[in-house]
Amino acid sequence: YTKMDLNKMMKGKNRRHMRKMMGDMQNSIKITPTNETKKIAGYNCKKYLVEIMMTKGEYWISKDIDEYDEMKKLAENMKKVMKNHPMLGQMGMGPMMNRMDGFPVKTKMDTMGMTSTSTLKKIEKKSLDKSLFMVPRDYKLVSDNNPWNQ
Repeated sequence: YTKMDLNKMMKGKNRRHMRKMMGDMQNSIKITPTNETKKIAGYNCKKYLVEIMMTKGEYWISKDIDEYDEMKKLAENMKKVMKNHPMLGQMGMGPMMNRMDGFPVKTKMDTMGMTSTSTLKKIEKKSLDKSLFMVPRDYKLVSDNNPWNQ
């Protein structure tokens, strides 16, 4: 595995590069709601067309999922965590969720000839073991020569 130090990424020569990259990414996001609807995994969904840089796709969004409020809170909390790194705060679902009101039930993204599709199967509330969020013992740190950490 490798490590990325967000504080180092945002300092020195990387700062200007990251600011430009995040600005380009944020400015490239185009979200177009459609009138197309369908039921997916038992949820009423509305289709949004999404373009981010070289990626085009579709998001099927539902307001019928109670957990959407939790996901929205999580996105807001992540925004607070990233307050010292505002450019990184623009990444992820948070900024897009503000423009697509609902929970993503199905996504299909096409990037440079490859397609990735994700579909919600079920939502289950349960506690997760802390070990799921730890690096496994047999993993080795390959190198700290990550150019972003310089």
